[in-house]
Amino acid sequence: MFSVGPVTSEQARGRPVDRRTDVWAFGVVLFEMLTGRQLFGGERVSDPIAAVLTREPDFAALPPDTPANVRSLTGTVLGARFESPAARYRRSARRLTQPKLRDFAVRYTAAWCSRTPRVWLHSFHRNASFTVNNGAPAVGRSEITKLAQSFMTTLPDLQAVMHDVRVRADCAEYHWTLIGTNTGPGGSGHRVRISGFERWQIGTDGLIAASQGQSDASDYRRQLEHGVQEPQ
Repeated sequence: MFSVGPVTSEQARGRPVDRRTDVWAFGVVLFEMLTGRQLFGGERVSDPIAAVLTREPDFAALPPDTPANVRSLTGTVLGARFESPAARYRRSARRLTQPKLRDFAVRYTAAWCSRTPRVWLHSFHRNASFTVNNGAPAVGRSEITKLAQSFMTTLPDLQAVMHDVRVRADCAEYHWTLIGTNTGPGGSGHRVRISGFERWQIGTDGLIAASQGQSDASDYRRQLEHGVQEPQ
């Protein structure tokens, strides 16, 4: 015996899927937890797949005491099933941008400023990945911790400044500046001020599933050796 899980319209049509499919899966799980019934049932295994392409979710099945924000979130996610994964992600991410995604980014910035990797790590899913400037990704919390520790050791007085967090077609984009003094082991003692951004894929648990960081690596290395002139 087996059952068909939360199939998206692109899966039903045999098209490629990626992490953004989880947005739909989250909506299905939420609906079924609230109602105690399948989103789309049927006598045959193929019935739920066909229903995704032909039927509307029965939002009237939600309990009368379902909070308005939960009802709205369920409708937003499940109502986007015919959209592309990018459009579905963008629709759902907009719900988080103000204020939830911004609040998340503020906490993420504060975690950098704590200069404690285990505090910063709370923003990441346990199997998350972090890539810096198209290098080899650090995968899993242990490897991501080492990556963060390398910055925090090099710049013991590190401070992070958040400039903005934006919703793109297929990700959230976090813009930052890191400021500190290269006084770690073998450090030059020079000040460093480097700006960049991270592209986040946010999982259904509200944590970062993947982050792709971009900055000027050559300028960072130059500043470590020679310093940067601070703005007046």
